[in-house]
Amino acid sequence: MKKGDLVKIQNVGIGKVESIFDNDIAVNICGQNYYRDLTTDTDVTPSNVKEYIQFLKLMIKELTAKSKTKRKEAADYNKDVDGLATKRKGKVALVNGNYASD
Repeated sequence: MKKGDLVKIQNVGIGKVESIFDNDIAVNICGQNYYRDLTTDTDVTPSNVKEYIQFLKLMIKELTAKSKTKRKEAADYNKDVDGLATKRKGKVALVNGNYASD
């Protein structure tokens, strides 16, 4: 393996090799580095572009579903407080480290 190769870590996902030193590698999966020792860890296998794209599509679906539920929760909360959650949107500013109203 070399830097930039796609690898799969079982039960984690697919990412790119960020760095490699002797038998230690760092794999970046969705912005988080996972460190493995190739001599002892057996959960690292090479991957291909097709698997990587499928993994990214799966992650996009999961994040889209999460964002939909969060937006719904925010809308429901705004209804519960009669619109106060968005009424002052953009009205509070941070000036010289202190909060100030516009």
